[in-house]
Amino acid sequence: MNSSSRVSQRAPKSYALPSPGSGDGQSEPSETAEKSADNRHTSYLPAAGARDESSRAGIAAEAVTSLETLVWGSHHVSSSGDLPFSAGTLCLPSDPAVDSISIYQEHGILGFHRDHVAWMHNVVHIPSFQEECAKFRRTHATPSPAWLSLYYALLSAGLYYMNEGHCQDLGIQNGHGLARSLYWRCIDILNSTDFLAVHSLHALQAICLLLPCAHAFGDTKRIIVLLSSAACIAQIMQLHLLGPDPSSLCSIDDALTREIKKRVWYFLVVQDSYLITFKKAYSICMSHTTTPLPANCSELVGELFDNGRLRTLPMSCATQSSYAIFQIKMTAIKRWLHDETCKSEAKQLVLADIYKKVLQADEDMNRLRQDLPAWMKSAPALEASRRDSDLVQGQRRTFRISFAHMRLSIHRAFFCRSFTEKQYCYSHVTCLKAARLLLQTYRGTAGEGVIDMWTVPAHVLSACIIVTLNLLLCDDTDEFEQPQDDDDEYLMRECLALLRAAEKPNQLVRRGMVMIDRLLEQKEQRTSTYVSFSNDEIVKLIQEVEGIMRGDNEIATALNITFDEFLGFLDVDPLGYMRW
Repeated sequence: MNSSSRVSQRAPKSYALPSPGSGDGQSEPSETAEKSADNRHTSYLPAAGARDESSRAGIAAEAVTSLETLVWGSHHVSSSGDLPFSAGTLCLPSDPAVDSISIYQEHGILGFHRDHVAWMHNVVHIPSFQEECAKFRRTHATPSPAWLSLYYALLSAGLYYMNEGHCQDLGIQNGHGLARSLYWRCIDILNSTDFLAVHSLHALQAICLLLPCAHAFGDTKRIIVLLSSAACIAQIMQLHLLGPDPSSLCSIDDALTREIKKRVWYFLVVQDSYLITFKKAYSICMSHTTTPLPANCSELVGELFDNGRLRTLPMSCATQSSYAIFQIKMTAIKRWLHDETCKSEAKQLVLADIYKKVLQADEDMNRLRQDLPAWMKSAPALEASRRDSDLVQGQRRTFRISFAHMRLSIHRAFFCRSFTEKQYCYSHVTCLKAARLLLQTYRGTAGEGVIDMWTVPAHVLSACIIVTLNLLLCDDTDEFEQPQDDDDEYLMRECLALLRAAEKPNQLVRRGMVMIDRLLEQKEQRTSTYVSFSNDEIVKLIQEVEGIMRGDNEIATALNITFDEFLGFLDVDPLGYMRW
């Protein structure tokens, strides 16, 4: 259901917004300015006469640039107080389910989000947000529309990750449906308040939080554009130019705001790195960034500061920020590899040189693994790990899966080549080893109360594709290890069964399983429809999968990505070996 149809089916509900205060950037004219207004020849130059160069103030190096950005209206300190929707009435489509959420349910969802979900995105300091909620309830003040978008995004993401038992404890009968409604409420607010022109840190946080729901609800193209827009807005707000952390004392509020800005910026950096798969390019150039990494610090305000300074913990201490910091370091390797291997008119690379870069990136991944703290290295299925906190278990399991997927992504272009060109045997073995690690990690911990981050099912499908291609393309004369094929297929089918048993419908998962099932049917029937995965064969597979998807009422939606785009999202390119 698209946005326009939802609007036509609901009556509008109004939310009064605060008017701009004294901090809207508009200042009263000075007495001098009033006097000068009557003088048509008022000059801003010094009086005529000899210049005293020795007493002249230094000219700011960025003066011309600053004045030009002022002309264009894009200066980061420009006021947006006179733009539409900065104040007035916000009209939204009404939704009884959304509008009837109780304070008890709100507290329950935000508490669940704080304990189980916040580390997955790390863009919100939940304790502070909960205090803001209580303040608005207590004072009956009207929050800004950007704050409301963040509020609904937090509730939507929290409900998305809740299982049926958690929802029933809160008196919520259809958590998945309510999460979808909250998702669209957030989208409606962002669109209605012109977030592209009226920039806000809250709106950026909301967009970051919408990511898992967007993919699950089939709204993939929208979230890709939203993330790209958010990256541009963040740069206009200069989140990428925060500079070194201050050594002087600062207020708690200022320190928290700075830390949130850092977290939001690097969340967008990580997502921009993953969007390389879709766009074959990235939008954020890290050489233009002065913002330091987020601090590995406690979320408890009482532990967050020490003598007026932010207290940074060693990476041996697991915090909400730990997973995000490791993700930043890992995706930096992906960015480097893309820079080194992408062809352009000015840079023509031979295959041997590209493979050297792949091996170098692989070595960088090995060094990253060696530098991990002990709590992140230990196997997640060990009995001792079960005594760890949910935070440690969730981050360790998810990073292990993400790490294995990144290994697949680094070597995937040479995986198919390795079936006929044995000099790439290392990539073949590495992909299979990474796929096994990923699937074994998922199978060993699924259903044990650890909540799957939204990327986990997608990464599982990526590993299943590697195993499936190996089953289809290996023959009896192949030099690679054959005895493990049956074990690999059994492991893969177990993981697919676990994905099918998931409580919540997920369009990304559904599409991937349709494709893998179709390929496995070819193996069972011993047919040769897909031999080399040429362009013609890929087109045929796309048509088959799209036909099955169109027959599923839940999946058939104008918001869906196409099958070839889906393959790109999983970071598996069957034709990659043809392009290099």
